[in-house]
Amino acid sequence: MWRADEGALTSSTPSLLWQSKVLYVVIMAIITVVFLASLGTLGLNVHDAEMFRDHARISQDFSFFFSDEREQATGRPVAELAKWLVFTACGATLAPFTSLSFFCMRLLLCYWPLSYGN
Repeated sequence: MWRADEGALTSSTPSLLWQSKVLYVVIMAIITVVFLASLGTLGLNVHDAEMFRDHARISQDFSFFFSDEREQATGRPVAELAKWLVFTACGATLAPFTSLSFFCMRLLLCYWPLSYGN
């Protein structure tokens, strides 16, 4: 039940807001499974081999991360660092980038800041 308090809409039942958040997550998870389930073999981009060679060299010497000699420098250090961390944990495989669990995790991480304070 929604009521107006001094011009703003507020929920008289806090559980209604919680239920809507849970429903959103469930619907988005279903959409993720339906549309993204077959992405396990999809490459990140056409330069995956170069990226993995760069990651191997960065693992040997982290200063190579800042080198101009890298084959695949995108100019996005945060994204490159995240990819290198996944490479370090999982090896030269694209599965972690395209698995449903990572898509669901990204979905929740995108939802959480939007729902903060509600």
